[in-house]
Amino acid sequence: MKKYFLFFLLLSFLIFHSCQLGGSKAGAVDPDETMPGRKVMTLNPDSTPKVVYYYPVDAQGNPIGKHNREIHYLPGKKKYVEGYVQDDKRNGEWKSYFEDGATLKSIANYNDGKLDGSYKIFHENGKIWIDGQYKNGNCDGKWIYYDATGKITNEFTTNENSIGCQNCPKCYDVSRDKLTS
Repeated sequence: MKKYFLFFLLLSFLIFHSCQLGGSKAGAVDPDETMPGRKVMTLNPDSTPKVVYYYPVDAQGNPIGKHNREIHYLPGKKKYVEGYVQDDKRNGEWKSYFEDGATLKSIANYNDGKLDGSYKIFHENGKIWIDGQYKNGNCDGKWIYYDATGKITNEFTTNENSIGCQNCPKCYDVSRDKLTS
C-alpha cells in the first residue's frame, strides 16, 4: 500500500510540475517569437493557437497593463488577422490574410477603434484590389479599384455627401438619406 501511495505521490508531483513548466513557458510556444512581451494564448480545437495576446512587461518580465497586440489564427496555425490595440480598441496597422495564412488580404489603419488612414484590399494573387483612405471612421478622399491584373477599373474621390466605400457610417447615412428623399 505504501508503494502505491509513493507512486501516486510521485506521479502527482510530476504531472503538477510539468503543468507548471508548460505555463511558465507560454512565450516559448508562441507562433511569432519575434514579438517582445508576455504572450497569452487561447487554442483552437486542434490545439493550435486561436488568439495570441501580447502584454508589455517590466524589467522582471511581469506583465504591465492591458494587451497591446493580437494575432488571430485559423485552425492549423494559419494566421488570419493581426494588429495593435490600445485601451481595448484597434490602433495602428491591422493586417488580414487569406485562408492559406500567408497571402495578405488587407491592410487597414485604425485610430481609437475607427478606420483612419490608408486602407488596402488585395486579390488572392497579391495584386491590389482597392486602395482608399479613411478619416475618423469614414471613407475620405481618393479611392481606386483594380482588377486582378492590376488594371484600374474604377476611380473616384469621396466627400461628405458622396457614397464611396459603401461600408462606413457616412456612406450608410448618405445612402439612407437618398432613399428616403
